[in-house]
Amino acid sequence: MRTMLFFVVSVFMSLAALAQPGLTGKRICIDPGHGGHNSNDRHVVPDPGIDFWESESNFRKALLLKPLLEEKGAWVILTRTSNDTVGYPNPSDPDEPSLSARWQLANANNVHWFHSIHSNAFNQATNYTLVLLKEDIPTRQPAFPEALVMSNIISPKIQAMLRTTPPARVALDYTFYGGPNGGFNLGVLLGLVMPGQLSEGSFHDVPPETRRLMNDDYRKMEAYALRNAFMEYYNAPADTLGIVAGLQTEVGTGRPINGTRVRLLPENRVYNGDQYNNGFSMFDRVAPGPHTVRFETPNYRPDSASFVLTAGGTVFVDRQLESLAPPSVISTIPAEGDTLFSANRSLVFQFSKVMDTASVRRAFSITPPALGRMLWSNVNTQLTYDPDSLLNFFVHYTVVIDTQARSAGGQRMEGPFALHFRTRDVDIWAPQVVAAYPDDGAVVHSPSTVLNVSFDELLNPNTVTLTNVAVQRIGGSLLSRTLEYFAWGSKSGINVYMASPLEANASYRARVSGITDVAGNAIPNTNPVIWQFSIAPGLVFTTTLDALDTTLAGWLQPLSNSSTVGVDSASFVLASRFVPTVPENYGSGLLRYVWRTNATEWLLREQAVSGQARNVSFRKEGTLLQAYIFGDGSRNRIRFALEDSLGYEVSRWYTLDWVGWRFVQWDLEHDSLGVWNGNGQLDGTLRFDSFQMQYVPSFGARSGQVYIDQLHLAQRGTTGVSEEGSQPKEFALHQNYPNPFNPTTSIRFALPGTAHTTLKVFNLIGQQVAELVNTQLAAGEYRVEFDGRLLPSGVYIYRLESGGQRSIKKMVLIR
Repeated sequence: MRTMLFFVVSVFMSLAALAQPGLTGKRICIDPGHGGHNSNDRHVVPDPGIDFWESESNFRKALLLKPLLEEKGAWVILTRTSNDTVGYPNPSDPDEPSLSARWQLANANNVHWFHSIHSNAFNQATNYTLVLLKEDIPTRQPAFPEALVMSNIISPKIQAMLRTTPPARVALDYTFYGGPNGGFNLGVLLGLVMPGQLSEGSFHDVPPETRRLMNDDYRKMEAYALRNAFMEYYNAPADTLGIVAGLQTEVGTGRPINGTRVRLLPENRVYNGDQYNNGFSMFDRVAPGPHTVRFETPNYRPDSASFVLTAGGTVFVDRQLESLAPPSVISTIPAEGDTLFSANRSLVFQFSKVMDTASVRRAFSITPPALGRMLWSNVNTQLTYDPDSLLNFFVHYTVVIDTQARSAGGQRMEGPFALHFRTRDVDIWAPQVVAAYPDDGAVVHSPSTVLNVSFDELLNPNTVTLTNVAVQRIGGSLLSRTLEYFAWGSKSGINVYMASPLEANASYRARVSGITDVAGNAIPNTNPVIWQFSIAPGLVFTTTLDALDTTLAGWLQPLSNSSTVGVDSASFVLASRFVPTVPENYGSGLLRYVWRTNATEWLLREQAVSGQARNVSFRKEGTLLQAYIFGDGSRNRIRFALEDSLGYEVSRWYTLDWVGWRFVQWDLEHDSLGVWNGNGQLDGTLRFDSFQMQYVPSFGARSGQVYIDQLHLAQRGTTGVSEEGSQPKEFALHQNYPNPFNPTTSIRFALPGTAHTTLKVFNLIGQQVAELVNTQLAAGEYRVEFDGRLLPSGVYIYRLESGGQRSIKKMVLIR
């Protein structure tokens, strides 16, 4: 009855509002999403030294939207009014009100409408606009029909303003998040007694969009879209003033231009762009009629465009501008001074600008002479010189492009360009595998979804296919997988990402064949590279010590550590590269280093000094220390270090002979230890200390960079699955008991048939904190004992998936 009363009151309020056209008297609650900058925030580093926080971007959108609505007569309240305090998860902190506190604020102020502003993230490529509204789960219809009408206005308006990928999308929350297979209502909309929705204006992890979202005027475009949607819904008179916006990029390279300057005539308004590599400009409150935009960006050729702006319209004027800097050669294949260039390869020259091809032909010479063809690509910015025959072996060549060469705009090269290289004999050898994970014959105690195979040379990426890289369970069929190829200096690697984790107590075979190097030499299909490995029996569950994707505040920079020696320069920073198969993963830690090769000893210590990575304690029994490490093929070495009750101990060294992601594990109970300053054994209570690197003279590279992602503890044998013996007819996940619990609890579930089964635990922001089951189970009743002693107090979600079915429940840990 109470739900029905809320619905009736809501409809009455909305109908009453519609009876009075315009925004005068309308009460609107704007929610700027979660606060920051904390573990609940999403952090992206689009360029070195530039930080994007979703919380800040959404908060500024709200601050821009509020006066736009108020000047049209609306009364507006924000759910938070600052973004400078780490408040999560304290509900009383104004920076981070709880989800329920947000809709309660809207209800308490009897607003007509509630809107929550967000942006999205997925795979750094997808970029569309999405609006979500609350679904009435029993009827599978919108909880407020008016919200569907409004959402269908909002979504295309944001899409048009931000020019995200069409179509604009609207979805019901429960259905969008899986419906019967794990769906839920958005917490921020859950208790509303008036219409409301949540907008995901764009995807902030797409690099060009990240840079645009650093600009307040670009955020204001979204604010205008939301204001215009409210005006249309409430039949407010349309704004007669419009917007003129655009993007400036460089001819040839396509790079967005920094420090743009645009003049709008006849108003003579000037827009000065930012330094965030987005090329964006925007004029708002522009009167309708004929206008001219002049592009006056320093160091670029001026340009202009004329148009007619309709009343209340938006015009986008994009321009590619030619730099006034003279053209130059910015990269070559081979590199300058290369002494091992294969004599059968073509030469490639990348210019900074679109070139006049005839002038480059006149300016080009090669000594000793070698006749060949000139092939142009990338809008005449890239020249490939293809010799008619093999270059001579072991000969020094010089290529000169003199000052006759001009850009398409007529600019002459400042001085002659010269490239020097020496050829070698033609490569006739197939690529050689230098490292594989898991190794041949390995028994892996904690399975990963990531496999790696690395090679001694660069590959032809077109031959890195599912046909040529296969994984199968021995005695079974090929497994579903995706591939990612990495070229790193003169070496390369392939990551194989499994669609589902490998199973405990099973053996697998990996095969590579048909892959070629850049010279066309292939690993024969008749003689493939094959290796086998096994997954140990038993179950493990993992605890995240540091996801290394939102902050590195708890880590000491390596040069600030007194143990670091023999290092010229080093840094540890957040990076956007991450392991794609890890849920809710947004980045990693990037460790850059340059060794002082004339030193007598070398050690780089990247130490955790605070945070969960440093504060969680554990024992060696049944424990694995794990991390994903992206190797640079440098042949330098990396290892883990722990603090125990008597000092510090280290794992063995892992030689960085791989390229790409590899799952590195230290079995604390069984693996041998390395030598540092301890007594050679793990004593008592342990805590994580650091990652350490070492230079290997005459063997390792002088410099490199290593990515580190998802530092985990895995517990073996602490959590077990026991079969209860019955044969259930239905899939079921039961409430854990006891609940709340400290620190252990039992979780029971029932399976009607044999299927691959997972039981995982997540925190309230969707991060996986434990994996309790990941294996094939027969039909039956099961009980899992979960130990939460490594987790902080709070509410957790546990999710069971088996045979295409899913069920989710909550549990509370009180410490």
